[in-house]
Amino acid sequence: VKGLANLLKTNLDKGISADESELLRRKNAFGSNTYPRKKGRSFWVFLWEAWQDLTLIILMIAAAVSLALGIRTE
Repeated sequence: VKGLANLLKTNLDKGISADESELLRRKNAFGSNTYPRKKGRSFWVFLWEAWQDLTLIILMIAAAVSLALGIRTE
């Protein structure tokens, strides 16, 4: 653990210093601690993916057959 703390140039008891120049130097050395935002998917993409699901396709076919048989018997 001490070796890792030395590698990251931090103090195990006090953590990192709050000095602005030190934080900027650390950000340049180690990179920002953020993930890039992914582009959101639209409703139509979710709908298209749902149509590709085999279970949903079988259920829709069963519903259509049930509706057709229900209308025919009435």
